[in-house]
Amino acid sequence: MIVLTQLILAITVALALSLALVLVFRWERPTRQGPWASFVFLFTMLFLFTWAAGLWLSPFGPTVWNVYWMPFGLAGLGLALLLASTQASSGRRSRRKQTNKEPENPDFSVATAFGISFWLLAIALVIAIAAHYLS
Repeated sequence: MIVLTQLILAITVALALSLALVLVFRWERPTRQGPWASFVFLFTMLFLFTWAAGLWLSPFGPTVWNVYWMPFGLAGLGLALLLASTQASSGRRSRRKQTNKEPENPDFSVATAFGISFWLLAIALVIAIAAHYLS
C-alpha cells in the first residue's frame, strides 16, 4: 500500500509541475519538437526524479496515507525550478531579436547529447528507485 501511495504521490507532483511549466510558462525542450514532446519529457524527468528523491531523502513533514509527502514535493519543485531556469526569456527583447534572424534549428550534436543524457539520467533514476525497494 505504501509503494502505491508513493507512486501516486510522485505522479501527482510530476503531472502538476509538468502542466504548469508547459502550459503556463511555455517551457520547451532544447530540441523544440512541440508542446507534447516537451510535456512528455518534463513528466518523465519530474516523475522519476520526484519518486527517487522522495524515497531517498529523509522523511519530514505531514503524512498522506502513512507517506511523508514533503520530500516528494520539494524534490519535484526543485527540479522544476532548475528546468524552468534553462528556458530562454520570452520577453520583448528575445522576440525582437528572433524576428531579425532566421529560425534556428538545434545542431544535431546538441540534440544527440541531450538525448543521451536524458536516457542516462532516466536509467540512473530507475536504478535508484529499484535499489531503495530491494534494500
